[in-house]
Order: sequence, then structure tokens, then C-alpha cells
Amino acid sequence: MISATFIFKQKKTDSEFETLDLSIESFVENHPEYLGKDSWVNLEQKTMAVVYYFKRILG
Repeated sequence: MISATFIFKQKKTDSEFETLDLSIESFVENHPEYLGKDSWVNLEQKTMAVVYYFKRILG
């Protein structure tokens, strides 16, 4: 198994961020090796993270 983690430290959510986030999520969820994801938010530090899991590396 392999994972890819995206960590965002943001001051506010805007349309550019939403577009990027949806683009990443769409690509990942349609990947043939995609297994699932975990996510968390730290409101104090204004940080969020998403960890995507895959069966293996496809080159």
C-alpha cells in the first residue's frame, strides 16, 4: 500500500482552493488503485489534511 498526503494551511476558503481540492479528489477517486481516504482538520491552527490510499504505485 502507498499513501499520498495533502496538507493545507489556509487563511480562508476561496474558489481557487475549492477548484484545486475538487480536482485532486476527482483524479484520485477515479484512479484504478484507489482504496480510500482519511482526513482531519485542526481549527486552532487552520490546517487540514487528506490522506489518500492506493494498492500500489502505478508508473
